[in-house]
Amino acid sequence: RKAYHDLQRTIHYSGAEQEIRNDLRMEIEQIVKLDFPYIFAQNGITQVEYDKWHEALCMKIVSIYQQKGFEFHLGQAQKWVNMMMKYLYVIQIPEVERVIPVLHVPIDNYIYQQAEDELHVPRINGCWSKIDSYELYLDYQHAIRKAVETAPILWEFEAWQRATLNR
Repeated sequence: RKAYHDLQRTIHYSGAEQEIRNDLRMEIEQIVKLDFPYIFAQNGITQVEYDKWHEALCMKIVSIYQQKGFEFHLGQAQKWVNMMMKYLYVIQIPEVERVIPVLHVPIDNYIYQQAEDELHVPRINGCWSKIDSYELYLDYQHAIRKAVETAPILWEFEAWQRATLNR
């Protein structure tokens, strides 16, 4: 739920009742609960395997929202999935430790700025929440991965803190 709160302000529900919003969030939570064991059951999941899983889950989330008539983008889905993984790491779920090297950086305005300033990685054109091309999204993740010397999510922890302290 905390990960959902990190992106909910970007979702335009166009006057939909709170019950509909809650039902959608719970539907996604159920899908995630079914999908996450695949990642954690792997011993030594590769970056390519993780990227394929991540894309499929993000596209599933986008599809559910769009089928219900809501505008929803890959940028919002990546934030949701990536923040879920980050929070699972923060609360020290042991299985997450194995996948730290392959996790993606949750993209938002703070990370756009830090990646530009610190890593010289240019942002994707437009607002992070409106990203719709998984190829562009993945290219951005690869650029960050190439520019850091540690797992990208570990760089993100520190970069996000630096960004929020400077605002």
